[in-house]
Amino acid sequence: MPRSCNSATGATRSTLIPALLVLVSLSSTAYARSDLELRAYAGVFNTDAWLDNTESDALEAGVELYLSPIEDTRIAPLIGTAANADDASWLYTGVRWGHFLGAGWQAAFSFALTFYNEGDSKPLGSDLEFRSGVEMAYGLEGGHALGAQFYHISNAGISNSNPGNNSLVFFYSIPIRP
Repeated sequence: MPRSCNSATGATRSTLIPALLVLVSLSSTAYARSDLELRAYAGVFNTDAWLDNTESDALEAGVELYLSPIEDTRIAPLIGTAANADDASWLYTGVRWGHFLGAGWQAAFSFALTFYNEGDSKPLGSDLEFRSGVEMAYGLEGGHALGAQFYHISNAGISNSNPGNNSLVFFYSIPIRP
């Protein structure tokens, strides 16, 4: 039975506190860098529902902050948060590897450690989840970008239950330059 956001367990609270500390520490390093990217996205949580009529999908929305790539690499640290219409919410921190394809197109892969509060949404078996995704984006004038991302969240078998979730989101990114 899904947990309500109002009845968060001690385990949920104990995982959200370290997540917030990680987000704060990463954010403080981000402001010392010159190239940041802020992204807003919206899409569908639980695209599996399109194939399985026993489940339901939900609208989701989120924001992400990408820090400058690690020196001499195309690997950029990321932090983000999202929620869906079924009161689930999640915080995540990880990395993204981007590759320019030419003619304004870029592909990227990402991986993040995720802290998930299911609310009245799909139970994923654990508060600790892993998020992996693939995206395509087209660069616009001024460093802005428009794109789509498909990502998967699961607990990688650390819990007895591991149904996982797939999401499809569309995003708009803007550069932040101090």
